[in-house]
Amino acid sequence: METKAVPPKQCLNINDPLRKQVPDNVRLSNIRCYESDLSVGDCPDGFKNLDVSNPYKQDSAGGPCWGDTAFANKWRYQGLCYRTTYPTDQITLMNCCLGDKPETECDPSYCPGSSSCNSFLQRFCTQNNFQNLTSPQCTRIKLFDPQRYNEIMKQYCVGDNLLTSTCIDYCNANKNACTDELKKLCSTKQGISKYSDICSCYFNPAVYNEIADKISKEWDIPPEYVDPRPQCVYNACKLSSIRPDESVCKDVNIAKCFQNVNIDASGADISNVKIDQSCENLIYKRPPAPSTPSTPGTPSTPGTPSTPGTPSAPSAPSTPSTPNIDENNFWLWTFLVFCGIVIIYIICSSLVWSLIKKVPKKTRGT
Repeated sequence: METKAVPPKQCLNINDPLRKQVPDNVRLSNIRCYESDLSVGDCPDGFKNLDVSNPYKQDSAGGPCWGDTAFANKWRYQGLCYRTTYPTDQITLMNCCLGDKPETECDPSYCPGSSSCNSFLQRFCTQNNFQNLTSPQCTRIKLFDPQRYNEIMKQYCVGDNLLTSTCIDYCNANKNACTDELKKLCSTKQGISKYSDICSCYFNPAVYNEIADKISKEWDIPPEYVDPRPQCVYNACKLSSIRPDESVCKDVNIAKCFQNVNIDASGADISNVKIDQSCENLIYKRPPAPSTPSTPGTPSTPGTPSTPGTPSAPSAPSTPSTPNIDENNFWLWTFLVFCGIVIIYIICSSLVWSLIKKVPKKTRGT
């Protein structure tokens, strides 16, 4: 909300009749029974007659002039002297500027809301690196000159001062007053926990665009719900101490639906997001996209055959490797081979013997 300039207040003029009504300003000069010009010295230092046309007033309290036949039964006259100088010490000026002292007792330049008072209060609030900024005297200046108060706060709310409660309250009450300084501070603070609260809405815009893009790719969400403005797309911005106007967001938005989107130094992270119950029937997880078969590549052009080199000498034939047979199997196979030999021998012997028997004896003797 922009603060409109308030014209400085005009204090009571030094000749204002109200100043003449202050008893402390009226000094009894020579009491006379006739009107005459005031003489030098009739008014004390810091006082003078301010009403040349009527330099006296009747002194009814003192009664009439007696014993003087020329002025018998005439009222006495009192010279009118009014203050023309006022104290200007710091305490008096502060009381005059805050309205704690009657304006009729203050210098005509110092009254609540006057240009002189506003400058005086501004110096008081900003001196010694703003050490008086949170004092009651400084907070009251915004009642007299809101624009001047904004100037003071804009001077103070820069850099790490934005982390203070004074600036957080001011920035929330004046939505656009701190935007530029917050963007300047937060542009390099992504992923730093100290700044995660006040900076949640003021990182680089690319971060919030990344959130919107990632969620749109992985979730089936109506386009009108995808608004990349920080307060509409990032839940932490919606919950931060300093946040922009949220009324610009739709009733349904990413910041409302996705509860635990994270931002770290590497960017936006939407893994394992939690969906608010109010959005469960509005958005759905997209199924994984089917893999696309690869297109066969173009066969490469055969290269030029290389010139045959000198044939290498044939290598010696390698000795067949002996099967790796463990000891138990070796003896088993040895036994089987032996039995086989014996069986073959018996069979062969039997065949030979049977053949011999079939040859006639006469033939065998030949």
